[in-house]
Amino acid sequence: CRQTALAQALLHFEERALANNFRKWLRHCHAKYDEEIIFEVRDETREEHVHPSQRQYWKQIRIGTLTLRTGCYVALKTRPRVIGCIVSMCRDLATSDSCSGVFVQVEEWNANPTAKSSATTYPISRIQQVLSNSEYQAEQGRLQGRLPDYVEIVEWANGQSSKPKRPPVG
Repeated sequence: CRQTALAQALLHFEERALANNFRKWLRHCHAKYDEEIIFEVRDETREEHVHPSQRQYWKQIRIGTLTLRTGCYVALKTRPRVIGCIVSMCRDLATSDSCSGVFVQVEEWNANPTAKSSATTYPISRIQQVLSNSEYQAEQGRLQGRLPDYVEIVEWANGQSSKPKRPPVG
């Protein structure tokens, strides 16, 4: 068994070579796959409701090739697809829920114009892309087209359970 090439390699194995190869691999992965988050413009006007050293608000953040600003339109990596406008961005120094601790509050677009607008907080990694005004309008049209024209509850006279009526075809 000691005569095989694998056995000889294991017998003469040096841990130092493994450590050096691991460091090289780690540097390569960090340089190629990690996206650095650069905090560019701080939001000094926002009052912090928690201890000031634990939360920082920003007006502009750059992550990889994306530049995020408060007020810009974004599409999120969610199902169903969510689009909206960035209301605020904060860096929470006390949490480990997200790898970066950076969260974005997005006012979500709602197809129903009478519905109350809602702002939801997402980790920054959920942002898929920044949308221009025209892309945002086009995305609204696409999402609006997916909604049914109406859904009506039909009560059955003989006491059966009610079922939704399907929208008209066409």
